[in-house]
Amino acid sequence: MHRPIPRLALLALLIHALSACTVVETDVCDETPPDPRCLDAGPADARADTSPDAPPDTQLPCNGECAPDLCVADACVECSVTTPCAEGVCRGDGVCVGCTEDADCEDPGRARCDLDTNECRPCTDSRQCTGVTAGEVCEGGTCVECGVGAEEGCTGGWTCDIPTNRCVEVGRGSRQTCQSCGSDAQCATGHRCIEMTFREAAHGAFCLAVATECNRPFTIPVTRTSVSGHEAVAYCGINEEQTTCEAVLALRDDWRCTGTDGRCGPEGEPEVEVPGALCRRVGASSNRCTYACTGTAQCRPSGEPGTTCGLGTPPLGEGPQWCGG
Repeated sequence: MHRPIPRLALLALLIHALSACTVVETDVCDETPPDPRCLDAGPADARADTSPDAPPDTQLPCNGECAPDLCVADACVECSVTTPCAEGVCRGDGVCVGCTEDADCEDPGRARCDLDTNECRPCTDSRQCTGVTAGEVCEGGTCVECGVGAEEGCTGGWTCDIPTNRCVEVGRGSRQTCQSCGSDAQCATGHRCIEMTFREAAHGAFCLAVATECNRPFTIPVTRTSVSGHEAVAYCGINEEQTTCEAVLALRDDWRCTGTDGRCGPEGEPEVEVPGALCRRVGASSNRCTYACTGTAQCRPSGEPGTTCGLGTPPLGEGPQWCGG
């Protein structure tokens, strides 16, 4: 039978064991090679090696080769919901592309997203222009405010200027015969906006009356498609080889001139360029704006200045005939 160890003896043994232990300074565990007393330090030995040649950490997503949110199915991707693309948008498979839907394309000239290439291309339908600042009508591959067959986007006192595809502050039906226009809607009832020429060169668009019954000086039939796309019918026009709408209106409004053809203006105001205008005596009045003619039907109605078509009174009888000569 063993005798129990006295308590005092047991306490003495414990004190002796503790005095034999030495405290390991933590700094020695950072030495290379480490102090042998640190070998069983456990987690302290698992400090990550961040050197370029360090082996991949198999405990991290994608072995730590990319951020956790960029690791998809054990492969690194370019982008994610939380890590967007520096340029373009993030496709569902984590690849940065130009677009994934039309809304990603903000350039009015490239508002359609080609889903085969994920690149923005010119529009082919107005629906692709929804939300584009420049306009929501697709015209010739570009998103604009309005265009042929799509003038309804201009409301209130605004109408479509089709040559520029922009809404302008010109009221519906406010433009009269031979006044400039940008769409049929701007012309008075019974008129349409017709592109005209002067001596075979393009000269803008003007409101002309549909040729049901034509009156002086608009007696020359002009058959063309309207600016807004209405089919070609006959309109009451002018002799485009001889003059322009501006010159016809200058004679009607009794504009004055100082002797230079092609320049005239309202009395008391500076002269402006008036293509096709001639500075001549009209009836008994000198220095008036008029225009060339080949017959009285092209001149003002009877009873108004400029109704005749002649060479005037000598010594003015030189050059082309003019209305009022």
